[in-house]
Amino acid sequence: MAYISSVAEKTYTIDIGENSPQREIRIDERRFDIDWRQIAALAAGPQIISNIGGRYSSGLVLRLPMDPGANVERGQTVVILEAMKMENDLASPITGKVKEIRVNKGQTVNQGDVLIVVSAE
Repeated sequence: MAYISSVAEKTYTIDIGENSPQREIRIDERRFDIDWRQIAALAAGPQIISNIGGRYSSGLVLRLPMDPGANVERGQTVVILEAMKMENDLASPITGKVKEIRVNKGQTVNQGDVLIVVSAE
């Protein structure tokens, strides 16, 4: 689907690719690959990381490799838990900044507990 848009008295032709989570957008023949799920995450505001794994009811915080204020990439490990004698890496669902860490190393956490808050910036 093609659009024509003007910004600061310059006209751009914008072509948006097929309807899928990963889209190709061309602006005056410059190609950009955009994942609409990341844009939705930006619009949703801060993301709360609380999942300790669907089959576990509790876990032990082993490591917190991030500090508040740290920049984090989508998929980067932000909490490492032990559950059922296995280490589980919890990844950030978005690219952003660590706003809050609500747990401490050595703390036992339960499913649904808020562990860390990441805000898209």
